Amino acid sequence: MEIESIHLQAKLVQRSKQQSAVASAAYRSGSALTDARTGKAFDYTRRLAIEHTRILSPSYAPEWVSDRNTLWNTVEAVEKRKDAQVAREIEISIPAALPSAVREQLIWTFCENNFVALGMIADVCLHGPGHGDPRNYHAHVMLSTREIGPDGFGKKNRDWNANEHLETWKTNWERHCNAALEAAGIDIRVDRRSIEDRRKEKLAAARTATDWIARRQLEIEAERLNYIPRPHLPQKAYRAMVKGEVHPGYETEIEAWKQARISKDAAAARADEMQQILDAEIDALSQLGPELDGQEPGMLDTTEGTDNASEPMDATDLRLPDEDNETAEDLDRQTRDDFTPEAREVPDCLEEDPESFSTPQGGSSAEEAVSASETAQEALEVDKAIADACAARGEAERRLARAQQNLSNARDILEGKRDHLTGEILPKMPRRTFELPSPSEPDLYEPTDDDIEQSVYEAYAHDGDGDDRAPSILPLRTDYDESPQEQRMFERHLADWEAGETVRLNRAATNKRSIWESELPKQRQRLRKYGQMDLSQIVGKTLEAVRSIFGWMRDRVTAARGTLGSKHELTKEMQADWVDVLIENRQLHELVRQDEERDARRVNDEAGSVAKEGRRLWDEVEQKRGTGEAMSQKSQGSVTPHGPE
Repeated sequence: MEIESIHLQAKLVQRSKQQSAVASAAYRSGSALTDARTGKAFDYTRRLAIEHTRILSPSYAPEWVSDRNTLWNTVEAVEKRKDAQVAREIEISIPAALPSAVREQLIWTFCENNFVALGMIADVCLHGPGHGDPRNYHAHVMLSTREIGPDGFGKKNRDWNANEHLETWKTNWERHCNAALEAAGIDIRVDRRSIEDRRKEKLAAARTATDWIARRQLEIEAERLNYIPRPHLPQKAYRAMVKGEVHPGYETEIEAWKQARISKDAAAARADEMQQILDAEIDALSQLGPELDGQEPGMLDTTEGTDNASEPMDATDLRLPDEDNETAEDLDRQTRDDFTPEAREVPDCLEEDPESFSTPQGGSSAEEAVSASETAQEALEVDKAIADACAARGEAERRLARAQQNLSNARDILEGKRDHLTGEILPKMPRRTFELPSPSEPDLYEPTDDDIEQSVYEAYAHDGDGDDRAPSILPLRTDYDESPQEQRMFERHLADWEAGETVRLNRAATNKRSIWESELPKQRQRLRKYGQMDLSQIVGKTLEAVRSIFGWMRDRVTAARGTLGSKHELTKEMQADWVDVLIENRQLHELVRQDEERDARRVNDEAGSVAKEGRRLWDEVEQKRGTGEAMSQKSQGSVTPHGPE
């Protein structure tokens, strides 16, 4: 069953940031509203991808709350302070797999049960994907911050600001979505937890699993979640990044966003490769005989008197501690322990596909079958070790990125770029008298990352060979009503989808075969030339070239499996060729493994050094905070506090 992340985020509409509830409501609903307080008109009727809007209110609320212009102008009029929090907005992602009618009913029911039931007015706007990611169905829910009664708005309810409410809403939304997906018979579920929490759960389950296939599958699922989550980017910085421009003040955040995207792709590639190896082991064991089917490869004893293979290396071995109280000594000790000769235990791995095994001519005995499988096993053992080293390096890079971000934040605080208590970026003082923006500057009221840019989506939509990675959205009969005309339309759309899928797969197979058959002989010839060299000379750029050749082949096979599927004839042919290359170039492959592990150690050491320096700077930050708090307490008697909003 596929698990998808879910998104529910709350934020405030604040006058202190020159925001207007009327302008926000106009933008999210795609309507034309006028702010009576400022006299400004906002017309967003040309906005696309706004599917449905509805204002939900308690039964005792006055009738005028159903009019969007009256509602939000009344909200603005009730608030007198110049720094008032005029409204709250909840941004909610909706599972794209649900039919349109189910999505609508799901969001209405959730808002009634969780917001209106508490006495809030909920202005709900359901948005579709537009020209961006076809999965980007979401809703914007604008909520009143004051209680509503028969005579209008009353006191501001500050209990609604409690974090407990937000956590409850997130939990309830996850429950509502999963119930709707189950009722619709869709084999997808959503999870509100963070990527890291879900990954830790998979690893913990893997450690206690008794079945070796289940354990390995859990490790693969954990590796797929082993990436850096994308940080939030303001809309202007996001658009500048998409255009290849630099938005002043957000250089660090943009670079972190790009690294997170690379990290996710790398995690998917590593997980795909681990899945390939697991599938190969299962297929190979099945081929060796029914008496061996179901046994873990590491438990096979094909040579009399040979001890059973050692347990596979845990994917968490190279991970530095995540606890906040880790010390530089912890990092140094972890780095040393992870790379001792005893720490790396390579698991037994078998051929990618049973058809790739070649039985010696003139015989088909069990001994000859085992010998053939052992040859492939030895080659893939090294490649599995390379994959483990790549995973270790990816984890070290992840820690390094986190340590660099912490170090950067500490420096910003010490240099006065961030507030030393809250950590928020301090705004630069304007050099001219502040003026309210004109209505011709709608970006001021646009939500951040409201629409996913098409160019960013396209980067995920294609594999490494440039072929379409995923099929187009399958038409569902439930999206059409029962009239004969609608059903004929569904049949036509389904036929178009099937024809399009056939074209997509044929085009991808033709392209991949062309690349593989034209480039593989060249790459093999290059490896043969390197194989004739003295191994002591294969260092530096030469070793990097060898590594890139193996990486190129691995990427091509991974792309074929991801786009065409593991059962496609071309995928099987490519896997067989790939293993032949590994067997032919064992020594070079071993050199690449050693180089990958050296890289992992290097990045690991760098992460430890950066974390150590970051901890030193954060000690200075804590001293600065302590000094600031002492000065604040000393001056409290002479300063009149400003009441909370």
